[in-house]
Amino acid sequence: MSSTTHVGFQRRPVSSLIYGTAKPRPASRIYRPLPPGSIRLLKVLPAAADADTVALQLGSIQLEDAGPYEVLSYVWGDAAADETNVVLLNGTSLRVTTSLFSALRRFRDPLETQTFWIDALCVDWTDLADRSQHIGGLLMQVYAKAQAVVMWSGEEGDVNTGMLFKTAKASLESRLSKARL
Repeated sequence: MSSTTHVGFQRRPVSSLIYGTAKPRPASRIYRPLPPGSIRLLKVLPAAADADTVALQLGSIQLEDAGPYEVLSYVWGDAAADETNVVLLNGTSLRVTTSLFSALRRFRDPLETQTFWIDALCVDWTDLADRSQHIGGLLMQVYAKAQAVVMWSGEEGDVNTGMLFKTAKASLESRLSKARL
């Protein structure tokens, strides 16, 4: 007997994917307009234990002047059905998806501040000009200048992680069988 997995897609506002509701976050408290050529970088503050509050600092800088940072790519998950978690961003409580919360906890260092560019937090998704500047204009440069691109598929045993590795394995097997022809 074979089992079938169905994957469904739904259209939702980006804010609902990130924050679990269609209501935009209070951007005025977090984001300021960026000068041309600038990006926001996120500092993940150190914590001794996983249970410690995830504290973040968001700041802006000219992309050409940015020091070392990493880009975090991760599975967003379904925030509408997702339990959300709270982080402190510049002292303001902010809800993020469980997937992003887990990634932030796993990648933070117990002693040193880590610097990341993470689309969900470094782009003001409620501002069309900000989205256009980041996604339309600077995205390739943000990735190219990064010290590394880190991918987070979820915690061990997470369905997304398992699906990712099954897909990667199937893709590799397909390429290998085509190469043998």
